[in-house]
Amino acid sequence: MLGLIAFALAWLLLTWDALKFRVVPGPVKTARVHDRAISHFKVGAERRTHGRTGVLIYLSMQEHRAEIVADRPIAEQVSAEVWGEAMADMLVEIRRGCVAEGLAAGVRDVGQVLAEHFPRSADDENELPDRLIEV
Repeated sequence: MLGLIAFALAWLLLTWDALKFRVVPGPVKTARVHDRAISHFKVGAERRTHGRTGVLIYLSMQEHRAEIVADRPIAEQVSAEVWGEAMADMLVEIRRGCVAEGLAAGVRDVGQVLAEHFPRSADDENELPDRLIEV
């Protein structure tokens, strides 16, 4: 009987999402978010633009993590430190509770990086949707 009670309590605690996410170690959360960001990028943006200039800003509210993923030509020219600066600008606002402003800052910074390394040509057209996708 005691075993059944212990099982029921453990099951209830593990089904409580807030607690479940608190006990997951930070590196595991980071790896999960990174893997999900890569997966979503591969499905939705990778190799879908003429110059392979797709970028995904992935924000996981549950794990409190974010990722910026870019197509290979961008990743080869833009260092991780540059994306880190964009991420820092974004997270300053998000930590204040201003998620929309944080995402806008991230988009602004990514746009500046792209404009510097991949300037827009006269015949350029937007090949990917510029919209928030919530999953």
